[in-house]
Amino acid sequence: MIIIKETYYKDVKAIKISNDLIEAIILPSEGAKIAYIKNKDGFKYLYQNPGINYKRMGLYDDFAAKECSGFDDMFPTIDEDYISIGATKGKKYIDHGEVSRLSFDYKIDNDKIILNADSKLYNYSYQKTITIKENRLIIDYEITNNNDDRLYCLWAMHCLLNSSNNSYIKTNNTSPFYLMFDGINELGNKGDFIDNKGIVKIHSDIDKKNCYKLYYKNEVGCIDYYYDNNNTISFIFDSNILKETGLWINNGLFNNFYCVGIEPATVGYDSLSNAKKFNQESFIEGNNTLSFKIEIEINNF
Repeated sequence: MIIIKETYYKDVKAIKISNDLIEAIILPSEGAKIAYIKNKDGFKYLYQNPGINYKRMGLYDDFAAKECSGFDDMFPTIDEDYISIGATKGKKYIDHGEVSRLSFDYKIDNDKIILNADSKLYNYSYQKTITIKENRLIIDYEITNNNDDRLYCLWAMHCLLNSSNNSYIKTNNTSPFYLMFDGINELGNKGDFIDNKGIVKIHSDIDKKNCYKLYYKNEVGCIDYYYDNNNTISFIFDSNILKETGLWINNGLFNNFYCVGIEPATVGYDSLSNAKKFNQESFIEGNNTLSFKIEIEINNF
């Protein structure tokens, strides 16, 4: 049985959806962020900011200075960018995208939560529908370009997960990693290609603080994250739409916290300008809708 009810997360109004196996908290006013996902034993998979009060983010606020937790959506960019063609020609794309900064309207429809927001800057409509099936949280997306011209954009999941010295990522892919950045050159130099052996181990060595990011091309639409041998969370998606995945490993160098970011995306390399250098582009045709689904499965043993 699915139960949906209004509640609070810290000092922010929230919606809780749950059954006997999984529970999630959604924050409509904060970009429809998923604040946490919890299993039946109470284990929370998503990184939580330790502050008592939620650090709310305005349209132009610095993302890094705010809550930096949970699972939010990055659209129409990750990094700040400028677009020279299409419906947003000459407009600045703000860092971490606009969607994570919007307040969403919502309605509860039987066993679903339907959340909607309209862009303040780029003339699109954004809808996400959230439900639960057994041990899976299911999120359906519909992003509608209300412009007559193409909306050049990227979409990326920004899911921050708790990490430990026993944590690792199973990519289920063999395409090589591209090293986007590396704070202490632990894996190599920016721009290096690294063999993908299918496993990325997470080291939370407090004496070796680092922060690095990898990208790889999705061959299959599944990523498994093992917090330890007792708790796993898997992300299932259409790799024909979400063609690249970013893996952001923060071992204390950024904001002095430890977490892992899982980021399936329509294109790689954090911005449309960077993606273009790798002959990648992503857009929604004028007056058209991009639709896709992400399923998040949790297992504890």
